[in-house]
Amino acid sequence: MKISNILSPSLSLLAISPSFACLHTYGELYLDNNLEYHLSWAGATDNGLDVCDTAWGDARIDQDGHFSLVCLPGYIYAFEPDGAQAWYSNGINAYSFKQGVACVPNTGCVYTTWQTYNFGC
Repeated sequence: MKISNILSPSLSLLAISPSFACLHTYGELYLDNNLEYHLSWAGATDNGLDVCDTAWGDARIDQDGHFSLVCLPGYIYAFEPDGAQAWYSNGINAYSFKQGVACVPNTGCVYTTWQTYNFGC
């Protein structure tokens, strides 16, 4: 009886914690003639669920000068103007990570893109 009382709160906590098996972030930026970055498209998929996407509305520039996407309630995905550093929150935990930004072939690096997989993908 005492063992089940000890395990019960722990199991309840696991049930309400988000599954963080795989975070996939992706996007594309382009440089204009003034060498300023613009966002073509981007998104984040957390354990198979699309949680943030430019298809849901225009990204904004946040107070720190980062691109910030439209996300489901409680989720945040933002990244530096060049896409190299990103921040993500699932509403319970927050993470920062590097994104593997690379030049799109045959564009002279006017277009850059990333496909980043984190947390056990």
